[in-house]
Amino acid sequence: MFECPANHVRVLSDLIPKVTKVLTIGWRGMEDQFLQMLRNLGAVTIATVAGTQDDARETLERIRALSIEIVGHASYAGFSDTIGDRKLDGFLGA
Repeated sequence: MFECPANHVRVLSDLIPKVTKVLTIGWRGMEDQFLQMLRNLGAVTIATVAGTQDDARETLERIRALSIEIVGHASYAGFSDTIGDRKLDGFLGA
């Protein structure tokens, strides 16, 4: 279930077309309302972090199914390992 205050949803809807990077941490990509909002993304780079590599890839594939332009992507297993090994440095710094 997607829960977010209405005024936050309005701001998010206005800002999504300007987003160039999406980082998901532990999100499975199952909330249809939020996925529909993501359809308004332009070209985007995506990084997904989940408990397992398969879970991270599944989230990426759910986002890919939206037919948005993905110009770069990466999937990582384990939040602590991903942060500890500095795997997101390039994504966050670019």
